[in-house]
Amino acid sequence: MKRYILLFLASVLFAIISIAQNKSNFHMELLAQTKYLWRGIEYGTSPVIFPTLSYSNNGIYIYGMGGYATDGSHQEVDLGISYNFKDISLSINDYYYPTPVGENDKYFNLKGKETGHWFESCIQYSPSKIPVWSLLSTYFAGADKKTESKSQAWSSYAEIGGHYDFDNNNVLSLGILNAGGNYYDAIISIINTLPFPYFAKILLVITMIMFYATSFDTLTLIAPNYSYKHIESNEEPHKIIRTLWALIFILLPIGLLFSNNSMYGLQSISIIAASPIGIII
Repeated sequence: MKRYILLFLASVLFAIISIAQNKSNFHMELLAQTKYLWRGIEYGTSPVIFPTLSYSNNGIYIYGMGGYATDGSHQEVDLGISYNFKDISLSINDYYYPTPVGENDKYFNLKGKETGHWFESCIQYSPSKIPVWSLLSTYFAGADKKTESKSQAWSSYAEIGGHYDFDNNNVLSLGILNAGGNYYDAIISIINTLPFPYFAKILLVITMIMFYATSFDTLTLIAPNYSYKHIESNEEPHKIIRTLWALIFILLPIGLLFSNNSMYGLQSISIIAASPIGIII
């Protein structure tokens, strides 16, 4: 597989030399990332280099991209074509991921149960007058198979986001994605892309402890007051009542820890509890 990566790099260098002196519809890019995170999934365990060669003309965009981690933990070759019509873009992509060993990889093996290619169709809507975008993609052929039946899994990905354009061509973007999995995996994947992720996780734990400690301390001071039908402004709730509320707030996160769908359950409870307020509003 490495020879394909080297061949692609040589092609990019040749293209650079060929079009350096002339204005052309061909474009090249050489990108290096400390970590490769794509659609919420981390690829490779070291910096990754991405040489890209593309061609664009009259709404048609064709590209070829290689990816190679410096320690050999990740390799890929991507090909794709898209057509832009006003605010809509339709594209077909081929993502090829060889096995970690690589000796038995055959790039031109397109058999459904043996190939390393992932064929994807994609549609994106980006209105020119509104700074938002939406994207939907589905793997329609290739290695995206169900574990047991080995039939096409039709794995899909959806994304919606917005951007704000500053002066000097600076852009701030925010996107929301859904590619399966759960929120916890997504959070850890994002943290793993930061420099010194282990220290970031320690800082996250310390911050969460401080947040819960201060929040529950405040709740145990306020909630007991609502346990009395009448209480004077200068009177404090009994210590037993405060202790009872403290135990309730301790048991709540413990219960969420042992729940398989704690985040989704908490969302449902929050929505149900907020319904009367929504009616009032």
